[in-house]
Amino acid sequence: MEVMSLSDHANNTTTTTDDQDTGEKMDYSSLCVVSPVCRGLKSLSITGPPGKFSDNSVIVPPANLHELVLRLHEVFESNDISVEYVQRLMTSYTSNRKEWKRFAKFDQFRYTRNLVDAGNGKFNLMILCWNEGQGSSIHSHANSHCFLKVLEGSVKEELYEWPSPGSPDNNMAGVMKKWTEHDYEKDQCTYINDSIGLHRVENRSHVNKAVTLHLYSPPFDECQCFDERTGKATTSKVTFWSKFGRRTPFGRNPELGPGCCVIEKK
Repeated sequence: MEVMSLSDHANNTTTTTDDQDTGEKMDYSSLCVVSPVCRGLKSLSITGPPGKFSDNSVIVPPANLHELVLRLHEVFESNDISVEYVQRLMTSYTSNRKEWKRFAKFDQFRYTRNLVDAGNGKFNLMILCWNEGQGSSIHSHANSHCFLKVLEGSVKEELYEWPSPGSPDNNMAGVMKKWTEHDYEKDQCTYINDSIGLHRVENRSHVNKAVTLHLYSPPFDECQCFDERTGKATTSKVTFWSKFGRRTPFGRNPELGPGCCVIEKK
């Protein structure tokens, strides 16, 4: 078991983010998440006395999406959070299109990120909508913890190793190495963080759309995207296509090209 502080970023600085509604800075230095070092979440446990949100706690499935959100808020009130518990809780929710359809906004050119709940400063919850054949770039998660649950359709996840540093002349590492891939169907849930690797998510169906529910802890507004052929990384700023069921100004920008919801490249 590895206990990872969300403030333990590569630069050893405390991570803060702007609350987009209030402008308030949120500090995540006190939030610790129990983080697996591999994809198999079998026997993780919270350090200290077991609580009601420990790995082996009995989970009563949420009655609906609203109840799931309320229970996630309760879980993230703690400073010690079991990755396995959160994954099991999200898995236990049975997707009902009537409960989330108002958040599901599709775009013909790229997949969309649609904010469902801003969380309590320690996480946010969003729905991603994938038209037929749409997918993300290979990307990191800015030292965040990412849970992905399929609400409708199916998606393929490809996992990649972090590229080796390139030469000083061209800063390219060469073709990126894919080490595994998984298909996820409705109501299945998976987890990734940057210590596991990088990933790409794609709806490979040519006839069906896909909808996925994502929880990120802590929230982030930029990540690294990677060129599969060269390993070159680009820092990209991400935004929301809609918030709480309403389109954002970004969602109306016709100049943005296909791909993920990137609004700026540095």
